[in-house]
Amino acid sequence: MRTIYIVNINAKNRYSINVWKRLQKELKVPSEDVYYTRSGQEVKDIIQSALEEDYEQKLFVVGVGGDGTISGIINQCIGFENVTVGYFPAGSGNDFAKGYRWPLKAGKGAKVIRRFQHNQIKDKYHDTGYYVLDRYRSGYFVNSMGVGFDAKITERAGSSIIKKWLNRLSMGKLIYAVLLISEALKYKPSCFEILINGEKKKYSNTWFITISNQQYYGGGMKISPAADPSDGLLDLTIVHSLTRWKLLMVFLSVFSGRHTSFKEVETYKVKDIFITTHKPVPVQADGDYIGIINKDRKLHIEVQHHNWKTADMS
Repeated sequence: MRTIYIVNINAKNRYSINVWKRLQKELKVPSEDVYYTRSGQEVKDIIQSALEEDYEQKLFVVGVGGDGTISGIINQCIGFENVTVGYFPAGSGNDFAKGYRWPLKAGKGAKVIRRFQHNQIKDKYHDTGYYVLDRYRSGYFVNSMGVGFDAKITERAGSSIIKKWLNRLSMGKLIYAVLLISEALKYKPSCFEILINGEKKKYSNTWFITISNQQYYGGGMKISPAADPSDGLLDLTIVHSLTRWKLLMVFLSVFSGRHTSFKEVETYKVKDIFITTHKPVPVQADGDYIGIINKDRKLHIEVQHHNWKTADMS
């Protein structure tokens, strides 16, 4: 088995470099097995090159960075039976680590890597969500996908100067709380038609729709308490028909997962959904803003069962 390490040097204002230095010292990793990246295209090229060297060799791809880093790596490893994914969290939110039970501390993470390399930990298969946005953009997500209010917050967070300063203070996840309050005062809810497992439903005054593969998003918010990334289903959360102030109450309760008790919060287990809107609405996937659903166009999402694997952390 060959192990390669992909380090996103930009994660959390280069905090990932500090995490990697500790891990490299702990694991005694040869320099030829380490790849430093800044973009998704570089990640794609690295993994393709490693696979081309020997398609039959078992490959362990370990990411060091934030949720965007690990999502990008998994997107390139989907469907390859000989590839297993590992992870060291070094981003702002680290929702992937929480949802898939990867250690947050470097020392414990290094022990997991060594145990997997010595066949003391088995592989475990997980699902992804596959989306097609307005017929022109498609991809996979491993954490969650959001439409509406939360996607708007994601869009703003991606270009926020405040986030960079908070990251330097190791408080990067607070940006979501800051922008939440700001957007709650001005965001305008939307109307949606949603085809849920073949049944059409209409929602007016809808703040956001989240499709989850695991429990966490937004830096630790427990948006889908019942989500299981290996059950062959996605968890759908729809928040609608509430005032701006009650929206803030709902978000405060999301950290404990108690928001599902509000009558304005509906949840479903789904295999596939179609979302249509009557005005442009922002969309995010795994914490990255990916565009908008245009008026009278569709976002289609369906579960892809057990199409990638990681070390079994259960």
